[in-house]
Amino acid sequence: MSFARFVYGVLSLAALPYALWRLAKRGSRARKNKDEFVNWREYFGFCPRPPQNGKPLIWVHAVSVGEATAAVGLARRLREKHRLILTHTTASGGAVWRRHCPGDDVVVAACPLDIPFAAKIFFRRCRPALGVVMEAEYWPNLINAAQNAGCKLMLANARLGKKGARRYAKVAPLMRECARAFDIIGAQHKNDARRLRFFGAREVFVSGNLKFDRDLDQQLTTQGKHLREQTPNQNRPVLLIAGSRAGEEELLITALEKVNARDSLSIIWAPRHPRRADALAAMLKSRNINFARRSAGDIGKQPFYIADTLGEMDLFYACCDIAIICGSFAPFGGQNPIEAMQHGAAAVIGPFAENYRQLVREANKAGALHQAQNADDAAAIALSIAKDKNKKQKTSAAALNFHNQNRGATTRTLKAIDELLT
Repeated sequence: MSFARFVYGVLSLAALPYALWRLAKRGSRARKNKDEFVNWREYFGFCPRPPQNGKPLIWVHAVSVGEATAAVGLARRLREKHRLILTHTTASGGAVWRRHCPGDDVVVAACPLDIPFAAKIFFRRCRPALGVVMEAEYWPNLINAAQNAGCKLMLANARLGKKGARRYAKVAPLMRECARAFDIIGAQHKNDARRLRFFGAREVFVSGNLKFDRDLDQQLTTQGKHLREQTPNQNRPVLLIAGSRAGEEELLITALEKVNARDSLSIIWAPRHPRRADALAAMLKSRNINFARRSAGDIGKQPFYIADTLGEMDLFYACCDIAIICGSFAPFGGQNPIEAMQHGAAAVIGPFAENYRQLVREANKAGALHQAQNADDAAAIALSIAKDKNKKQKTSAAALNFHNQNRGATTRTLKAIDELLT
C-alpha cells in the first residue's frame, strides 16, 4: 500500500460519521419521497447478488442522471452478451437505470462508500470481470478493491478539464495511482486524453462523447409536440430554461423581465431537480407571475410552466424552440448542452461551462450553440433568436449537424471493452 493511499484510507474512515449523517439526512427525505429511497446497506457494499446465468458480469457505475443517461445505450449493448450490475451515487441516477434497463437479469444498486471494508464487501459479493466507470470517478479504495478482486477497469467517457487537472495536481501521488489502475481509458476529447496521460494513464484513446449517442425517448418526444399545441399563443416561440440551480433562477427571472420576454415567449422552466420547484414557484409568486406545474397535472395555459418532474427532458426539449442551458450562470460547471442540439433547439449557455469547455467552444464555432456572458446577455440572445426566424432555423440546422457529426462513441467504447475482455 502506498503512503498516499494509506493516508487517504485513514481520512476516509475519519469522514465516516459525516457520511452517515448525510445518509440519514437523505433517508429522511426518502420517507417523504419514495423516488429518493435507497437501501442504506448498499452504501456499505451489501448490494443484491447478481443472478447466475453463465455470462460474465460487468459493473457499470454512473454518478447521477447525466452520467447514467449517457451510459444507457452502452449498458443496453453490453446486456446482449453480459450480466450487469449498474450502480449510482444519487437516487435520481438509480431511477434512470431502472427506467431504461429494467429486468431481473440486471441489478441496480447504490455504489458503496469509498471506504476499504465497504469496497471489499461489494467486490466479494459481485465479483465482476470488468468495471466500467463513467467520466470522472477516481475513488482510490474502490479502485484498489477492484484490482485485488481481479476486476479489470475501464474509465469511459472520461473528462479532465484544466481546473480539474489543477485540483488533482494537489494530490498528484493519489491521482497517479488511480489513473494507472485503469486498464484502458476512453477520453471524450484529445485534451482530456493528454491530461490523463500526464497523470500516468497507461492506455488512453479518444472515444468521443457517449452523450451524442443517446437515443431519444420517442414517446416523450411525441408528448412534447402535443404539449406545444397546448401552450398559450401557439405562434409564440417556446423558451426552455433547462437545469437551473439555486442562485441562477433569480438572475434569469430578472433578466427575462428586463427584455419583456413574457410578451413574446412561452416559457417552460425545468429546474435541475424537482426539489427546486417550490423555491422557483415562490420567486414567481413574489413577482406576481402566473404559472402552471406539470406535477399538478396542469397543461400549460399560463405563460410560465414549471417542469417539476424527473426523466422527462425529452418531452420539454421536443416542445421548445430555444433553450437556455443552466448550471452555467454561476460556477457549477454547466449542464449538458447535447440534448438541446439533438432536438435541434437553438441553445444558449452561460459563461461557467467548464465541464463542457471544449464542446462549447467547438459548437459555438460551428454556429450550433451561443455562449452568453451573463444572464442578461442570455435573455437578450434568446429573444433575438425568437424574433429572427432565419437565425433560429440556421442555428437549429447547425445544431443537428454538429450532433450527428459527433456520434459513434458507443461503438468505439464497445470495441475497447471486447478487446479488454478477450
